[in-house]
Amino acid sequence: MKTKKPEKKIEEAKNKISPELAAKLMKLRKDAEKKIASQKKEDYSKEIEKSKELGKQQGEKYKELDEGNRIVEEFKINPPILLSTHINGKLIEQHYEPAFAKKVELLKRNGFSFHSAVHHTSTYGLLFSVLGKVYVKRGAQKMAISESLEDSTFLLKDGDILGTEKASYVLNLRSNDDSESNGYTRITIFPQSELKISLSEKTTNPAPAFMVPSQVADTIKKNSKSTVTMQKLQNIELISGLFRIELRRDNGDINNILRVNSSYPRFKLLPIQFLIKNTIDKLVEDMRKQNPKLAAQYEKNLPKQEKEARAGKCSNYTGFVELCKNGSLVFIGGAIVLHESSGKSTKKIPTNVLKPIKITLTRNIMYETDTNLHVDRRVEAITELNNNLVSYTQAILSKKQAEERLKTMKGQAGYTNEDKKKEAEEGLKFAIESGEKELIEVAKAQLKSVKDYIAGGGNTNDENIQMRMLENYNKQIDSLRPKMEANFPEYNFPVALDSC
Repeated sequence: MKTKKPEKKIEEAKNKISPELAAKLMKLRKDAEKKIASQKKEDYSKEIEKSKELGKQQGEKYKELDEGNRIVEEFKINPPILLSTHINGKLIEQHYEPAFAKKVELLKRNGFSFHSAVHHTSTYGLLFSVLGKVYVKRGAQKMAISESLEDSTFLLKDGDILGTEKASYVLNLRSNDDSESNGYTRITIFPQSELKISLSEKTTNPAPAFMVPSQVADTIKKNSKSTVTMQKLQNIELISGLFRIELRRDNGDINNILRVNSSYPRFKLLPIQFLIKNTIDKLVEDMRKQNPKLAAQYEKNLPKQEKEARAGKCSNYTGFVELCKNGSLVFIGGAIVLHESSGKSTKKIPTNVLKPIKITLTRNIMYETDTNLHVDRRVEAITELNNNLVSYTQAILSKKQAEERLKTMKGQAGYTNEDKKKEAEEGLKFAIESGEKELIEVAKAQLKSVKDYIAGGGNTNDENIQMRMLENYNKQIDSLRPKMEANFPEYNFPVALDSC
């Protein structure tokens, strides 16, 4: 049986299609062709628009580059001014003067190199750190200071009142120019306490410093300037609450620095040598009668603190001062105190260095109590809190350091012990190929060190150590935190035998 040829099959299929279906198929074909043609035209139009936009962008880019070249030349004659502000050595703000901002932005956007003149402003204010909630009263304003155990960049002003809320502290309040040679001020403000700051400011305009002056253009040197403001603590006035005070002025009198609220008893601090002032005065008086020249020489050679005692000056004090709500003033440890109302001064010397003398001043009477002989729970609680405060802040700082070390270790997790070993082995291979004996010995030692490190636990061991340290710091912080509340018992009431 013969099969039909394909051509004949197609012809037969055509003959079977109705005219309506054929017309419909033809329309579909033409619509498809139109759509394809339209799409090609649309795509072509898009390409044209894209090319136009690209050309426009390139044109703008070339225009910006031309403008950038012009600005660079302009800046050689009139350099942009960069305003830089530092407080206590920390960069606070840095930006260009508005007149230069847009031009500088264009240059940076297009990768141009240029030089700037700098107007550098530095302010060195009083230094302190903050634990908890601390505020400043300035006129009618009350401003919160951010908590940080690093030195704050908050600038105090003359007349500011610095205060603490519950379980909050100002730590190590001091001047920027404090030193062992020039004297120092170190103050801790305990919870719910306030003091008033009196300070002065001195502004200078030192010549700007350049690393390699010979390579700096004259226009940069001419247009750069530096302004430095240094604050200096004049005095502090204790308004209310508890403070730990450390003051030293080798060539001055700390009574000019430490003051208290006028509603409290008046006093004067004197050095311990004041206790022998009368003895020295009597000795000098007798010597003058016998040999005036010898008496003058003796006075000239007296130790510095004995001279200060005779002059009624005091160069240093370390201890606690509390302004009590009942109007009394308490000193714990420190110097001899003169009660100005009665004219009497303290005379007792501690019989135990860990148990200080407590000095209580009322309006008309002063008491001095040896806490080694008469225990005072409030004095013990204050000294214990001060010790706990040191431990607490140190634990917080140590925790932060451990967290940073742990973060660094985890960031290097991809660099495995095997990587370290392979690197050391490649180093040894290179050394052997070089033939240098010393280099080979060094490479061998490095490989041995890496193998020993891995055998000892490697990265995992170091990370575990940091984790354990972090856990211990957290436990220490949790145990000490409740003690920062400063909940003290009342002072023992002074007895008549302790009155001066």
